[in-house]
Amino acid sequence: MSIFKAICLLLCGVGVFLAGMKLMGEGLGKGGNKGIRVLFGKISDNRLASYALGAGSTAIVQSSAATTVMSMGLVNAGIMSVPQASAFVLGARLGTTITGILVSLSSISVTEVLMAMAFVGICLILFVKRNDRAVAIGFILCGLGVLFAGMKIMKGSILDEPAMKAFFVNMFKAIDFPLLLVLVGAVFTALIQSSSATAGIVITLIGTGTLDMSQAMFLTIGATVGTCFTALLAGIGAGTNAKRVSVFNILTAVIGVLTVGSLVWALRPYVVKFFALWIKQQEWQVSTFGVFYSLLASIILLPFIKPLDKLVALIVREKPKKEAQLHCYFIDERLLKTPAVAVLQARQEAVKLAELARQNLERGINSLLETGEKEADVINAKEDEIDFITNKLSEYLVSLASLDLMFEDEMTVGSLHHVIDDIERIGDHALDFYKMGHKMRGVDLSFSQSAVDELRDMADNLFLLYDAAYTTFADGNELLLPRVNQLEQRIDDEKKCLANNHVERLVKGECTIETGTFFYSAISSLERIGDHLENLAYSVRSITGDTK
Repeated sequence: MSIFKAICLLLCGVGVFLAGMKLMGEGLGKGGNKGIRVLFGKISDNRLASYALGAGSTAIVQSSAATTVMSMGLVNAGIMSVPQASAFVLGARLGTTITGILVSLSSISVTEVLMAMAFVGICLILFVKRNDRAVAIGFILCGLGVLFAGMKIMKGSILDEPAMKAFFVNMFKAIDFPLLLVLVGAVFTALIQSSSATAGIVITLIGTGTLDMSQAMFLTIGATVGTCFTALLAGIGAGTNAKRVSVFNILTAVIGVLTVGSLVWALRPYVVKFFALWIKQQEWQVSTFGVFYSLLASIILLPFIKPLDKLVALIVREKPKKEAQLHCYFIDERLLKTPAVAVLQARQEAVKLAELARQNLERGINSLLETGEKEADVINAKEDEIDFITNKLSEYLVSLASLDLMFEDEMTVGSLHHVIDDIERIGDHALDFYKMGHKMRGVDLSFSQSAVDELRDMADNLFLLYDAAYTTFADGNELLLPRVNQLEQRIDDEKKCLANNHVERLVKGECTIETGTFFYSAISSLERIGDHLENLAYSVRSITGDTK
């Protein structure tokens, strides 16, 4: 084999390996959707719990960079605190070492069998499209097979061309200095943006004999610094706390190199002997070293999270507070790297939107019936906030829909599009009630006490319906749907009854034709809001909220 062909084959192997990593990561992400959501439902102030959360979610996603960026998004959205995210980031470094252990399987004689799994995986992806679990397993198997195929190609390109092997041996001899090796590992990882991929390539090289354990250790250490580059980029334009998480990430990676890395350097021959003593294959030695390094660095850093957070706060200072700006409560663009979490947060944002719309609806109805202009500024400001969140959430859902989602998540995203449309219309009705009252006051009109009492009674029933529909949507539980039906029918019946009552008052001269226009408009709006609330409740059963 010519040296040129060997280089092309090596690059091909690296490309195939990275593609396998990507496929496997997608499969694990899809299959672990519920697992990730359960984990994030257990975020706590306990640093060990947050550490375990970071390790667990990274083991599922197979990318510490992705989960670190995700934690920055959660911090930016105010869902996770900086101390929680700090422990999470340390845990993510342990979680990503699972890939190295998996890749080490190439050292035993099952590589061909694992490669054949790609065929099984692609069959599942192509022919069992509607079964989320089968598709996830398909991606995992396909990724696993492609990953090991990439490793085999890389090994072959080096072993089949002596000149190629000699080149790598001489290159690593030339840079056989711990700091240089750490730098090479960091730069290479920053370029490919995956410490897991670096671990896989290092394991492949050590398996061909072009690299020894004493060199591989420092390349592995360097990878922990290089993987911080992705989070550093994600911190650009983020809020102060998200930037602090990014700085904490790189600061602790450097501290890990200076402490544990220096210890490994000082005891280099003994560390190599220690791993060689109880592990024969060098591939397993490297992957196990990665686990030990991450654990030891974590043991050193975890007790000092609070002082480190204070140091980071001094480095990234709080910006002078500006006037309160419109913002979303749960969604953040950085979360799109982890679709399972992004879908969960989008749903939470819709729940918050429904809550805001209810509060403003109450203000709008009160403005029409009682309070007048007292809350005019608040009503208008909250309507602007509802419109802002609706637009941002709609854009977010479009971005989510463009991703490769599980079928269940596709249905959720489609449903949320309809849900936020219904909620926005409820918000518009809230503003309409205020405008209605404003117009009446402008021409010195007012409802009779009987009309006010009837409208208040209908509004009270509407809020009972709102609470039942909101609870159904927020909890995703169909138990209250019969009550939603009952209350919505009550609203419909009440509209007809109130319309007839108003005609009677007109005949008796208790109300005027002018106020009648506003009265009919008010009861029609209340009835239409009832329809939107029914759609909201039934969104847990169908995408469009159809009651049939």
